Amino acid sequence: MRRMSDQALLQVSFGEWDEYLDNGAPSVKRKPGDTLTGHLSVGLVCDSETVSRPLWHRQPVPQSPHVEAVVEIIQIMADDAVLAASSLQEEAMLIAFESGVPYAVGERILIQGELKWNEDI
Repeated sequence: MRRMSDQALLQVSFGEWDEYLDNGAPSVKRKPGDTLTGHLSVGLVCDSETVSRPLWHRQPVPQSPHVEAVVEIIQIMADDAVLAASSLQEEAMLIAFESGVPYAVGERILIQGELKWNEDI
């Protein structure tokens, strides 16, 4: 997926719930160049730690939605989910952990997880 604001290329996971594809089959709903509206989130976060670094992100595994990022917590949603500021998008994004975490608003944390695209419906 290419981000419209700066044309950065991001590898994301994206589920098309009303289309089933066999491995390698072309989609009848989406094609290269289509514009989608939505937002990013990070899920399946099992590794995280408090850090004092600037916001950043990288995707070190080629062709994978795996992402490593420093984010700043702006709201606690549940014991295993927060809204955070990031370098991935201008809006706050949901970060979902695999278990409860003890972080507080204002903390910066280094996370590793799966970058997901959530289409606006």
